[in-house]
Amino acid sequence: MVNNAVQKQFEGFLQSNSLLLESSIVLPFEQFVFKKKRPLKNLDLVINDNLMLGKRVEYFFKHYLENYTEFSISKENIQIFKGTRTLGELDYILQKNKQSYHIELAYKFYLYNPNQSTEELENWIGPNKKDALLAKVDKLKHKQFPLLKTEEAIEALELPIETHKNILQQQCVLGQLFIPKDYMNYVFKEIDPQAIVGYYESYTVFLNTNHSDYYYYIPSKQNWLVPPELHTNWLTYEAINNELKENMAQKKATLLWSKHIRGKTSSLFITWW
Repeated sequence: MVNNAVQKQFEGFLQSNSLLLESSIVLPFEQFVFKKKRPLKNLDLVINDNLMLGKRVEYFFKHYLENYTEFSISKENIQIFKGTRTLGELDYILQKNKQSYHIELAYKFYLYNPNQSTEELENWIGPNKKDALLAKVDKLKHKQFPLLKTEEAIEALELPIETHKNILQQQCVLGQLFIPKDYMNYVFKEIDPQAIVGYYESYTVFLNTNHSDYYYYIPSKQNWLVPPELHTNWLTYEAINNELKENMAQKKATLLWSKHIRGKTSSLFITWW
């Protein structure tokens, strides 16, 4: 698929932020420096219409590496086996100035639920409560990064022993965060504030909101990367509410773009919980 939608998705991806502060000690691996860029003109981005968001991000990250950085990709998506059993997968082995890097990539959407726990990091959960930032951090820390040092990974990568020993491991955890409205001025300890792109509220609260000054749009999941200000086809509350109501009945939190009649756009999640 080569169209304006993919261009907008890639533009949104290039504006992504790391979820964790560079100074965060939660994930004891160096942070890959993902620099925000403006997209090159006349990009030849070809993506299958049905490519899921996660795979779409991988494609965009690869395109970013090849066109906006000095890194070269040695290997990607390397499956590591022990006999017939899959131990896991290494995302990327990169090269730059004769130095090798192991990069683990993630792109996540989390909502801050202050009622989840007394521990701040435990409160970042997936929109449908099926995912959590702390769980992702633990998986990276205890499974994905240690995988590089296993005998099976050494054998699969086929790198000189000295090169393998000196691989630098970096995490690239990107995404978008949403918070309750009354947390707009809250200072989080480990979270990069630039990753906070909007707020969330329950469907009950949304129903009791005055919608006369707003237009809305429900983007497909493939378009969650797109900044709402790039969107043009806005609808009334009445036009989107049936789909929203159905999603809530299915316990499916929904990303919603809104536009005030004066022009300001924003992103928000509507939750069933």
